[in-house]
Amino acid sequence: MRGFRGLLVLVWFGVALILLDGVSEAKEILCESHNNRYRFCETEVTGPVKVIKQLSDAPCIEGQTWGYDRYGVWVTNGCRARFEIQEHGKETQVVKISCESEDKRYHYCPVGNNVVKEVKLIKQFSKNPCIQGHSWGFDESGVWVDKGCRGEFSVYKRTGRFRGNEYPGYPPSAPIKRKEW
Repeated sequence: MRGFRGLLVLVWFGVALILLDGVSEAKEILCESHNNRYRFCETEVTGPVKVIKQLSDAPCIEGQTWGYDRYGVWVTNGCRARFEIQEHGKETQVVKISCESEDKRYHYCPVGNNVVKEVKLIKQFSKNPCIQGHSWGFDESGVWVDKGCRGEFSVYKRTGRFRGNEYPGYPPSAPIKRKEW
């Protein structure tokens, strides 16, 4: 986190709810154009985006081979890069939860319907590894663990409206060519 003006921590039934006022933080996203094709990488964008590491030989030029809108980042013509998205919001909710796979079995820890934006593993308690996508993960409503993973997680909740499966046109900043009749 880059900074905040106010902090309020509430503990309710063992779950810490942290409200940060005026938070500015950055997140990273990898977006890659393969075979020179257009690709849209969906993520919530509430602030400026910049390339932090170009991974392709093809140039990544904002407005030409990459760009963004509030629903994500797009790339084309072979641009492959890691992007930093500066997030700005009036209020971000972070819930810290413990989720445990007992007897190496799958377990789901609900947080709320369609509210989860991002989850980070803070601390692993188990001897068995906690590997995202393998022994732990999340969906829009909670965190799951499996294969003996036990840990503490930070759950970042959505604060705005989610657009779902709608995508912008190719690429959003490109002029539309119309056929003259």
